[in-house]
Amino acid sequence: MQHILTPELAKAYVQAISSSFIRDGFREMIDDVQQSKFERMDPMHHLLSGFKAKFTDECCASIDKCRRSTGGAGFLSQAGFTDLF
Repeated sequence: MQHILTPELAKAYVQAISSSFIRDGFREMIDDVQQSKFERMDPMHHLLSGFKAKFTDECCASIDKCRRSTGGAGFLSQAGFTDLF
């Protein structure tokens, strides 16, 4: 079970670190926009849309992998996985 869940936990940490980096960059971009500097908008848009697509896909795949690793109990509503989809 550990060989299944440990990589998923590592992905969650990478996503948290990446989103912290993006959040800081977004705040800097907002400060620049308020000063009528728009150079960071285009790269930030591409990063945000790419991360949104990648993180959403990874999240759904990770939830499904965790649900499947519980065996038949993953399909029960008490497991908490069925409310996500």
